[in-house]
Amino acid sequence: MGRRLKARQKKSGKTYLCSDGVIRNSSIDGGAMFGFRVARLESDVDNVKKDIHEIKVDLREIRKDLTRETTSLRQGFVKETTTLRKEVKTDFRLLFSAIIFVALGLAGIMAKGFHWF
Repeated sequence: MGRRLKARQKKSGKTYLCSDGVIRNSSIDGGAMFGFRVARLESDVDNVKKDIHEIKVDLREIRKDLTRETTSLRQGFVKETTTLRKEVKTDFRLLFSAIIFVALGLAGIMAKGFHWF
């Protein structure tokens, strides 16, 4: 039996270094290596699941923060817009009355120049 094992090792030539520092041949110790690999993959999948869960929690917090910020920005924008509209109304009334006053003044000067009164 010992001769067969050595012959298999020579034929396959595939050896792997495990985490415990033992060099194993894939053709001889395939079951142990497979179990080790599966266990490692399962632990990696668990770590990935934890990371994804943390990312989801972070995204929820970011969404809440963004929602709060956008609502506060909207409220500030509405306040500024109403203030600007009030100012624009008063400015428009002032400018319109000034234009009317200038137009009447020019009409009076033209009437005086044409000797209409």
